[in-house]
Amino acid sequence: MIDRVVIVTGASRGLGAAIARIAGEMRVGVVLVARSEDDLQAVAEQVREAGGQPLVVPADVSVPDDCRRIVRTAVDAFGRIDAIVNNAGILGPMGPVAEAEAGAWQQSWAVNVLGPVILTAEALPHLRAVRGRVVNISSGAAVHAVPGWGAYCLSKAAINQFTRMLAAEEPDISAIALRPGVVDTGM
Repeated sequence: MIDRVVIVTGASRGLGAAIARIAGEMRVGVVLVARSEDDLQAVAEQVREAGGQPLVVPADVSVPDDCRRIVRTAVDAFGRIDAIVNNAGILGPMGPVAEAEAGAWQQSWAVNVLGPVILTAEALPHLRAVRGRVVNISSGAAVHAVPGWGAYCLSKAAINQFTRMLAAEEPDISAIALRPGVVDTGM
Protein backbone atom coordinates (compact mmCIF):
# COMPACT_ATOMS: atom_id res chain seq x y z
CA MET A 1 0.00 0.00 0.00
CA ILE A 2 1.29 3.45 -0.91
CA ASP A 3 1.17 5.89 1.98
CA ARG A 4 2.87 8.87 0.31
CA VAL A 5 2.66 10.30 -3.20
CA VAL A 6 4.92 12.80 -4.93
CA ILE A 7 4.42 14.51 -8.28
CA VAL A 8 7.69 15.20 -10.10
CA THR A 9 7.57 17.42 -13.18
CA GLY A 10 10.34 17.33 -15.74
CA ALA A 11 10.81 13.71 -14.69
CA SER A 12 11.96 12.34 -18.05
CA ARG A 13 15.65 13.18 -17.62
CA GLY A 14 18.31 14.96 -15.61
CA LEU A 15 17.47 16.22 -12.15
CA GLY A 16 13.80 15.25 -12.41
CA ALA A 17 14.63 11.64 -13.26
CA ALA A 18 17.12 11.51 -10.37
CA ILE A 19 14.52 12.89 -7.96
CA ALA A 20 12.01 10.31 -9.21
CA ARG A 21 14.49 7.46 -8.66
CA ILE A 22 15.23 8.66 -5.13
CA ALA A 23 11.50 8.88 -4.42
CA GLY A 24 11.22 5.32 -5.68
CA GLU A 25 13.84 4.26 -3.15
CA MET A 26 11.57 5.77 -0.49
CA ARG A 27 8.87 3.34 -1.69
CA VAL A 28 6.30 6.00 -2.49
CA GLY A 29 3.93 6.62 -5.37
CA VAL A 30 5.76 8.72 -7.94
CA VAL A 31 3.71 10.62 -10.51
CA LEU A 32 6.12 11.15 -13.40
CA VAL A 33 5.30 14.18 -15.54
CA ALA A 34 6.95 15.35 -18.76
CA ARG A 35 6.04 15.76 -22.40
CA SER A 36 7.90 12.65 -23.59
CA GLU A 37 6.04 9.45 -22.74
CA ASP A 38 8.81 7.16 -24.01
CA ASP A 39 11.39 8.79 -21.74
CA LEU A 40 8.95 8.69 -18.82
CA GLN A 41 8.40 4.96 -19.33
CA ALA A 42 12.14 4.36 -18.97
CA VAL A 43 12.24 6.36 -15.74
CA ALA A 44 9.11 4.55 -14.52
CA GLU A 45 10.95 1.25 -14.82
CA GLN A 46 13.83 2.65 -12.75
CA VAL A 47 11.39 3.89 -10.09
CA ARG A 48 9.72 0.46 -10.01
CA GLU A 49 13.10 -1.28 -9.67
CA ALA A 50 13.97 1.07 -6.80
CA GLY A 51 10.82 0.04 -4.94
CA GLY A 52 8.41 2.83 -5.82
CA GLN A 53 5.11 2.75 -7.63
CA PRO A 54 5.34 4.92 -10.75
CA LEU A 55 2.48 6.55 -12.59
CA VAL A 56 3.31 8.02 -15.98
CA VAL A 57 1.38 11.16 -16.90
CA PRO A 58 2.53 12.69 -20.19
CA ALA A 59 1.67 16.37 -19.90
CA ASP A 60 2.87 19.88 -20.59
CA VAL A 61 2.89 22.02 -17.44
CA SER A 62 2.51 25.15 -19.57
CA VAL A 63 -1.07 24.02 -20.34
CA PRO A 64 -3.47 24.70 -17.43
CA ASP A 65 -5.78 21.83 -18.44
CA ASP A 66 -2.78 19.48 -18.27
CA CYS A 67 -2.01 20.72 -14.74
CA ARG A 68 -5.58 19.94 -13.69
CA ARG A 69 -5.35 16.51 -15.34
CA ILE A 70 -2.08 15.72 -13.54
CA VAL A 71 -3.67 16.37 -10.15
CA ARG A 72 -6.88 14.51 -11.03
CA THR A 73 -4.95 11.51 -12.35
CA ALA A 74 -2.72 11.36 -9.27
CA VAL A 75 -5.67 11.52 -6.88
CA ASP A 76 -7.68 8.99 -8.91
CA ALA A 77 -4.75 6.54 -8.86
CA PHE A 78 -3.42 7.03 -5.33
CA GLY A 79 -6.10 8.90 -3.39
CA ARG A 80 -3.74 11.62 -2.22
CA ILE A 81 -0.87 13.98 -3.00
CA ASP A 82 1.81 14.57 -0.37
CA ALA A 83 4.35 16.57 -2.33
CA ILE A 84 5.10 18.28 -5.62
CA VAL A 85 8.54 18.83 -7.05
CA ASN A 86 8.20 21.59 -9.65
CA ASN A 87 11.28 20.76 -11.70
CA ALA A 88 10.17 21.16 -15.33
CA GLY A 89 11.91 24.09 -16.97
CA ILE A 90 13.28 25.54 -20.16
CA LEU A 91 16.35 27.72 -20.59
CA GLY A 92 15.38 29.63 -23.72
CA PRO A 93 14.94 31.96 -25.32
CA MET A 94 18.58 32.88 -25.37
CA GLY A 95 19.72 36.36 -26.31
CA PRO A 96 19.82 39.89 -24.99
CA VAL A 97 16.70 41.57 -23.65
CA ALA A 98 16.93 44.05 -26.53
CA GLU A 99 16.07 41.19 -28.89
CA ALA A 100 13.27 39.68 -26.76
CA GLU A 101 10.45 38.06 -28.70
CA ALA A 102 7.16 38.08 -26.84
CA GLY A 103 6.07 34.58 -27.84
CA ALA A 104 9.31 32.94 -26.77
CA TRP A 105 9.33 34.77 -23.44
CA GLN A 106 5.68 33.87 -22.88
CA GLN A 107 6.48 30.18 -23.44
CA SER A 108 9.39 30.38 -21.00
CA TRP A 109 7.15 31.92 -18.35
CA ALA A 110 4.35 29.45 -19.08
CA VAL A 111 6.67 26.51 -18.36
CA ASN A 112 8.93 27.97 -15.68
CA VAL A 113 6.45 30.04 -13.65
CA LEU A 114 2.79 29.60 -14.54
CA GLY A 115 3.03 25.80 -14.72
CA PRO A 116 4.29 25.48 -11.15
CA VAL A 117 1.77 28.05 -9.92
CA ILE A 118 -1.23 26.37 -11.58
CA LEU A 119 -0.15 22.82 -10.71
CA THR A 120 0.41 23.81 -7.09
CA ALA A 121 -2.88 25.71 -6.88
CA GLU A 122 -4.75 22.67 -8.23
CA ALA A 123 -3.08 20.39 -5.68
CA LEU A 124 -3.41 22.67 -2.64
CA PRO A 125 -6.57 21.07 -1.20
CA HIS A 126 -4.81 17.69 -1.22
CA LEU A 127 -1.55 19.10 0.12
CA ARG A 128 -3.32 20.92 2.95
CA ALA A 129 -5.07 17.72 3.99
CA VAL A 130 -1.74 15.97 4.65
CA ARG A 131 0.39 19.00 5.59
CA GLY A 132 2.27 18.36 2.36
CA ARG A 133 5.25 19.91 0.66
CA VAL A 134 6.05 21.91 -2.44
CA VAL A 135 9.63 21.95 -3.66
CA ASN A 136 10.34 24.45 -6.41
CA ILE A 137 13.61 23.98 -8.26
CA SER A 138 15.42 27.29 -8.39
CA SER A 139 18.78 28.32 -9.78
CA GLY A 140 21.73 30.58 -9.16
CA ALA A 141 20.34 32.44 -12.17
CA ALA A 142 17.52 33.62 -9.87
CA VAL A 143 19.95 35.87 -8.00
CA HIS A 144 22.75 36.46 -10.55
CA ALA A 145 22.18 38.08 -13.92
CA VAL A 146 23.54 35.92 -16.73
CA PRO A 147 23.77 37.91 -19.98
CA GLY A 148 21.57 36.33 -22.64
CA TRP A 149 19.56 34.30 -20.11
CA GLY A 150 17.03 37.01 -19.25
CA ALA A 151 13.90 34.89 -19.55
CA TYR A 152 15.36 32.09 -17.43
CA CYS A 153 16.89 34.39 -14.79
CA LEU A 154 13.66 36.32 -14.35
CA SER A 155 11.50 33.21 -14.27
CA LYS A 156 13.66 31.59 -11.57
CA ALA A 157 13.57 34.79 -9.51
CA ALA A 158 9.78 34.65 -9.84
CA ILE A 159 9.81 31.03 -8.63
CA ASN A 160 11.73 32.11 -5.54
CA GLN A 161 9.12 34.78 -4.81
CA PHE A 162 6.29 32.31 -5.54
CA THR A 163 7.80 30.01 -2.94
CA ARG A 164 7.90 32.86 -0.40
CA MET A 165 4.26 33.73 -1.16
CA LEU A 166 3.18 30.11 -0.85
CA ALA A 167 4.96 29.81 2.51
CA ALA A 168 3.28 33.01 3.75
CA GLU A 169 -0.20 32.10 2.53
CA GLU A 170 -0.31 28.36 3.25
CA PRO A 171 0.65 27.61 6.86
CA ASP A 172 -0.42 23.97 6.55
CA ILE A 173 2.17 23.09 3.92
CA SER A 174 5.93 23.42 3.62
CA ALA A 175 7.21 25.35 0.62
CA ILE A 176 10.87 25.53 -0.29
CA ALA A 177 12.92 26.66 -3.26
CA LEU A 178 15.91 24.41 -3.86
CA ARG A 179 18.98 25.61 -5.73
CA PRO A 180 20.71 22.38 -6.77
CA GLY A 181 23.85 23.96 -8.19
CA VAL A 182 25.12 23.40 -11.71
CA VAL A 183 23.28 20.54 -13.37
CA ASP A 184 24.44 19.24 -16.74
CA THR A 185 21.14 18.36 -18.37
CA GLY A 186 19.33 19.00 -21.59
CA MET A 187 16.68 21.67 -21.15
